[in-house]
Amino acid sequence: MDGDRPLGSTVLLDISDEADLAELKQALAILDGPCGHCMCFGEPTLELRSNQQERLAVLSIHHGHSLRCAAWKDDAELIDERRLLTGWPTMACLAARGILGE
Repeated sequence: MDGDRPLGSTVLLDISDEADLAELKQALAILDGPCGHCMCFGEPTLELRSNQQERLAVLSIHHGHSLRCAAWKDDAELIDERRLLTGWPTMACLAARGILGE
């Protein structure tokens, strides 16, 4: 992610199922307060869109333990990074849905 845009244009997964979105929301829960600012771009990047396809936010995942959003000054620490690493939106989760990494 660079600023408030994903670096690439390839969409690996597009979800709109309410149960999947609720699971993703729980996996992305963050602690209140900053946790520094990683110097990498982060990956994967999540682009959150409205039902009308308007971009709501772009989040990049940093080393499986923090999130970045352009609206925040610093990165935010995930409450349960293990949940993220074993659930949404990791490559294992994508692979389980037929999307294989390189």
